[in-house]
Amino acid sequence: MNMRKVLAPLIAVLVILSAWDQGQAMAGDEKEKGTPEAPSNAKAVAGSYYRGDGLGYNVSLTLKENGKYTAEWHGCLGKYGEASGNWSLTEKRITFLPSKEEGNLKGYLKKLDVLKFKGDWILLPTDKEDRGFYDKWGVSRSSCFQKVEKIK
Repeated sequence: MNMRKVLAPLIAVLVILSAWDQGQAMAGDEKEKGTPEAPSNAKAVAGSYYRGDGLGYNVSLTLKENGKYTAEWHGCLGKYGEASGNWSLTEKRITFLPSKEEGNLKGYLKKLDVLKFKGDWILLPTDKEDRGFYDKWGVSRSSCFQKVEKIK
């Protein structure tokens, strides 16, 4: 009997059990969260942000210092939507006033809460359903917008 044929399934089972055990340990770990903090001004949060899973949900958001924004949603089948317009900051909340919204970004960007995380800003959705993932799992690429240079 070929030892490789016997060992391969056993190794696969061990890898799966090890990953499951590690996942169970992580499930009890404290999730990292941001701290609500008001930026000194809108220019402080201007920049390029990303939120997504790396597959079908990849939203790039650029907040320009002049109060304009652009956003694009890309997935495995191409561009799913785009939006642009004006944005403003009031205390710890960004509000969007779109002039153009197409595809999946139609009505998507309304308001985002600003939090401080590891020395930089993260942007969180304000609606309850979209915010639930962050509330349960903490800061991740899928739960909140993070500065592009912080994710790479």
